[in-house]
Amino acid sequence: MFSVSMYAQVAYQAPTGNLSVTFPAEPAYSTQDLEVEGMNVTLHSYTLSLDTAAYFVAEVTYPATFDAGSDLQDVLKRSANGFFAEFEVEEGSAKKVFAGIIEGAEYQQLTDMFGISYRVFFYKNTLIQMAAMGYGSYLSETDLQSFFNSLNIKR
Repeated sequence: MFSVSMYAQVAYQAPTGNLSVTFPAEPAYSTQDLEVEGMNVTLHSYTLSLDTAAYFVAEVTYPATFDAGSDLQDVLKRSANGFFAEFEVEEGSAKKVFAGIIEGAEYQQLTDMFGISYRVFFYKNTLIQMAAMGYGSYLSETDLQSFFNSLNIKR
């Protein structure tokens, strides 16, 4: 099986200054203004589509008045639920993961088209989502870890 890690790696610094992450090639950047729970926010997306895989990182910074509640895992689960709803599947069970010392959750689902590996973090009122999707199956563990472990959330 062809590994995505054979591509040149690009260390990408988000224009927001909130994070950096390594992609297999240069991602496309876009923004979208949204209303979430009565708040106006901007979604910053970094996406890359290749012949064998697609990569996605997004961040939303909520106003300081946003109350995420006391249950971090509930916030992460709601985010995962919204992400996987786009693929018409449920998020499934979470595995606790970390970006440095910042706790997050990982979910995996296999659809008819994609093997989706998804991570989500919430730190200082910023929600960060990452997804690596293989066409027809999950990406190799090496490719997943190369992508996911490259996330550096600025503290």
